[in-house]
Amino acid sequence: MPQMRTKHHLVRLLAGAMASLVSCFFVHAYSWTCSACYGHVDLPIANAILHNAGYAYAVPVVILLLGLLLLWSTKDRTVAIECVNALAWLSAFAWALTAILFWQVSQIRISSGAMP
Repeated sequence: MPQMRTKHHLVRLLAGAMASLVSCFFVHAYSWTCSACYGHVDLPIANAILHNAGYAYAVPVVILLLGLLLLWSTKDRTVAIECVNALAWLSAFAWALTAILFWQVSQIRISSGAMP
């Protein structure tokens, strides 16, 4: 792969991995803050996000390692590198939006509609 293309892909890969890492920091802080403010959470998925948010830090590491492996392979794997980069950005947005959605949904009070 030409040197200029390699630098271009490396910068894009690092930006995607950093976005995914920032998303993990956000979800960790947001979950901690919501659990401190809301107290008891009824939705099991919100509890799962709270207790397992630390495992999501593996995603940027795996994306970065896979991208670097593809980048420095002997073959030209431009499409594969772009797919890894797209996966990094997709995981960053999906993880943050999923956490926001489930923490906010857990605060919706559902009633039967009957008047007291």
